[in-house]
Amino acid sequence: MLGKKWITIKSEREYAMLSDNQLTIAVCDDNPKDLDLICDMIRPVLKREGISHGICCYTDARSLLADVHSGKSFHILFLDVLMDELNGLEL
Repeated sequence: MLGKKWITIKSEREYAMLSDNQLTIAVCDDNPKDLDLICDMIRPVLKREGISHGICCYTDARSLLADVHSGKSFHILFLDVLMDELNGLEL
């Protein structure tokens, strides 16, 4: 791969553009401010270490679960354990 690539994944197209050697991360939190905070904490560490990655952000566990059932896979999951309908532990 030429150079490093870091993106926040916002669409199916962007997910499909990830290469096989990129670290994929899912972050799920029903509080948008906490979701942004977590992503903002993760990005600089991965950039500093030179790790090519993509981060998918979710505000509800059911959306994450639907994406996993549709074939998306992630190397690392950061899950909120205090969500209303389906929390990170139940997921």
